[in-house]
Amino acid sequence: MTLEKYGYDLLPEQATIWLNKLEKVKKENWIGQKVDVTTWKDEMQDFMWLANMVRYFGYLFGIIIGLITIVSILNTAWMSIIERKKEIATLRTIGLRKSGIIFLVAIEFVMLAFSFSLLGYITYLSIAALSSIYPMSVPKELVQFVLSETFVITTDFLSSFWIIIITPIVVAIVSILPTIIVAKIKPAIAMAE
Repeated sequence: MTLEKYGYDLLPEQATIWLNKLEKVKKENWIGQKVDVTTWKDEMQDFMWLANMVRYFGYLFGIIIGLITIVSILNTAWMSIIERKKEIATLRTIGLRKSGIIFLVAIEFVMLAFSFSLLGYITYLSIAALSSIYPMSVPKELVQFVLSETFVITTDFLSSFWIIIITPIVVAIVSILPTIIVAKIKPAIAMAE
């Protein structure tokens, strides 16, 4: 370590908070000064349970939002397909198989989901770029908790990019169920409704 090059004595490395180290240092029999180097994780280990709890609540919140989104997609797909029941019956009458109808509807929903996921991702990147150019100030009361005077939205390209890939796949899978149900309806019955 560079501090040792300059003649400083270092305390042995321990992953514990400074106050716990202080009790041990008081009992040592030495004269002089020793330098203690700790990381923020060492100092904050008593609060790591809180950070983990916030992370797990974030995962739980994401799962709940995901389920609500899936139900919304299912409802939208169902309404869209029911409104086009006659068009689907016409396609079935001229010879398109059930698998062709499922494929057409799935492709339509995948294209819509991909387009809007990409649009959302570009919006997210734009807001993140603006927040790094014009960082928002944190109220004085919160500075000691967030350890910063400004709030900047950071981007993680790979994890955010997966949203663009996963969202159309989930939308395609969810939209298949109502399509299968409508594709099973006989064309004559669908045209009569």
